[in-house]
Amino acid sequence: VHTPNHRWVICQALAQVHELFPDERYLRRIDAWLAEGIDIDDDGQFTERSTLTYSVVTDRALVVLARKLQRAELLEPVRRNLRTLCWLLHADGEVVTEISRRQDQYTRGGVGGYWFPLTYLAGRDQDGQFAALARQAEPAGAQLSTLLEYPELGQPLCASQPLPTDFEKHFAEL
Repeated sequence: VHTPNHRWVICQALAQVHELFPDERYLRRIDAWLAEGIDIDDDGQFTERSTLTYSVVTDRALVVLARKLQRAELLEPVRRNLRTLCWLLHADGEVVTEISRRQDQYTRGGVGGYWFPLTYLAGRDQDGQFAALARQAEPAGAQLSTLLEYPELGQPLCASQPLPTDFEKHFAEL
């Protein structure tokens, strides 16, 4: 498996299969990859700094792993990454991609792909900034299949809290 985000996607799939067909081998494989560590820096960015692809995939996979395996500690890197996302938005709400090391560099896109982790953590943590972003993401990101598997995502979100508006923050790792 070439990059960490591929490992997390496979771990996500193994956790989903394990939920339906329990097998300790799935958990051992998940634990072996998790033992390598989550590839997140002090700024809350995953290795590839890919804000429209890699981070979206990794955040989703870690939320699914946390939920399916009842490992709440796996939500912490997601929180850190989403907190950083609050600062990586252009004034019109478009996601910053200039920092990416992947194919999404300099592409345009919004927060729609982050709907699942944003909505999940906005509800779980009653986080108003995540709720504000989840509301922005909902038109493009909400999926019926996800709502069927995670019905709590259909519950009303807490009140929105303001997002950063000065768009200036020093990131040591960039």
